[in-house]
Amino acid sequence: MKKFSFGLLIVLVIIAGCCKKIEIPPVIKMEKYEPTAIVNVILKGAEGNLSGIATQRLIEFMTCEQPGNRILEIGTLENILEDIGSKEINLDAIKAIGEKYKVKTIIIGEIFISDVQPQMSLNFEFPYVSAKANVSSEMTVRLYETEFGATIWTGSSWAKDEVGNLSIFKNYVSFNAENPDDAYGNLVNELIKWATLDFRKTYECEK
Repeated sequence: MKKFSFGLLIVLVIIAGCCKKIEIPPVIKMEKYEPTAIVNVILKGAEGNLSGIATQRLIEFMTCEQPGNRILEIGTLENILEDIGSKEINLDAIKAIGEKYKVKTIIIGEIFISDVQPQMSLNFEFPYVSAKANVSSEMTVRLYETEFGATIWTGSSWAKDEVGNLSIFKNYVSFNAENPDDAYGNLVNELIKWATLDFRKTYECEK
């Protein structure tokens, strides 16, 4: 009887795993919001070249299933705000960016490095430690429309991964790998994959 029950359980599990899947289209259809401007991903809690790879991956993940949409890379937030004479991103700044670059929407992503646990390699010539580390991070991505300066979508994610080639100083951490894709590409991919899920199709079982 026990063998029969166990066998029945296996059959039921297999049947449940063979459900008919329905394709769910992306929540955000970029063709409605183009042309779009994208600001270089903002890195908080650290310094270095992580922003560059994150910006490119953000574009890739948003467009991999929605190719052909126009995205204009407009540089760092600091330079953009200086150009439009603003001190921060607010309603008026969003409108001004839209007017300057002739775009319908703006994408701004932020990565916050919240915790770094180094596996240290001491360097006695300079006041820092070169290390691999377990890094915890969070990401937020916002889509603004430029007519009214309103936020029309936001996505967020959290990830933890081991990364290499960090320089850990007394007061800050620097991502400075010669090959950032090898050093911390996995961390960036995880953050952006989940933060931008609404830009890609998903699947669910038919009820």
